[in-house]
Amino acid sequence: MRISSNLRRFRWAVFAAWVLLLVPSLYLAMNQSGNLTGGGFEVEGSQSLYVQHQLEAQFPDQGASPLALVAAPRADASFEDMNDAVAQLERMASEVPSVTLLPNPQ
Repeated sequence: MRISSNLRRFRWAVFAAWVLLLVPSLYLAMNQSGNLTGGGFEVEGSQSLYVQHQLEAQFPDQGASPLALVAAPRADASFEDMNDAVAQLERMASEVPSVTLLPNPQ
């Protein structure tokens, strides 16, 4: 009860303390996120960067990262609707020069 009565009594001080903590937190969240990312893939000297460089050196023709497109159909979509959507996505992807389309392995 003593804490509750003190919080009510000094509510403006509590509010000011929250604001004083919130302002630097917002600043850090907006400006320091680039410096606080988890390291690993591109950290100099890391094993993953070493492996990436080795793969690029030994397999230069396989340098591109594969990317698969996964689309979730609507509940009422027919097989023809899904095929039309895939065809539309293939047309859109073929317009990008750096994208290579591979046939469906099925």
